[in-house]
Amino acid sequence: MKDKRDIKIGIRSDKEFFDELKELAGRLDEGWFPDKPVERLYFDNLPSLLKHLTPHHSCCLATHFSP
Repeated sequence: MKDKRDIKIGIRSDKEFFDELKELAGRLDEGWFPDKPVERLYFDNLPSLLKHLTPHHSCCLATHFSP
C-alpha cells in the first residue's frame, strides 16, 4: 500500500518562495519537524503553470500523490 503524500502547487514570486523557505528553516532550527513531508511545486506566474502543468502531467501527479 502506498503512503499518502501531500503536494502543494501554487504560484509564488521568488521573494515569497524564499520567505517561506527562511521561515521553515527557522522552525527546523528551533527543533520543529513536520509530521509528514509536503512536496511543493511553485511557478512564477499562471502562464508558466499552465504551460508546464499539462493535463497529462496533472494526471501523473494525481496518480503519484493519490491516497
